[in-house]
Amino acid sequence: MLGTAVAPGSTVPDMQQTRAAPPATLDAVLERITYANEETGYTVARVATNRSSDLLTVVGPLLGAQPGESLRLQGRWASHPQYGRQFQVEAYDTVLPATIQGIRRYLGSGLIKGSAPRWPSGSWTISARPPWR
Repeated sequence: MLGTAVAPGSTVPDMQQTRAAPPATLDAVLERITYANEETGYTVARVATNRSSDLLTVVGPLLGAQPGESLRLQGRWASHPQYGRQFQVEAYDTVLPATIQGIRRYLGSGLIKGSAPRWPSGSWTISARPPWR
């Protein structure tokens, strides 16, 4: 087939055509970090979304993201031959929680030093005094 021209719009037999998945945005809560390389930032993590009751796997540069944080991930869906469907992160932003449940989870995650439930009921108190006094 050397030197054979292929007409525009036609395909060469026995060749697989691969297309990059379209860009996607995924809003999720970082549940746990499975692996993180501090030198490169490459991370394998599990996230929870409103779309599914199962945790999803995300991979890519997530250096600095902490479990409990709400994230807006930009990237593409891909299928790994060994690990299955994954979201390949290209960039991310931290999103502040907007619901009561999200705020409770955020405060209880330990991301803010000194914030944690004070009673077994999981309720918080808000003091008018600044914490440095």
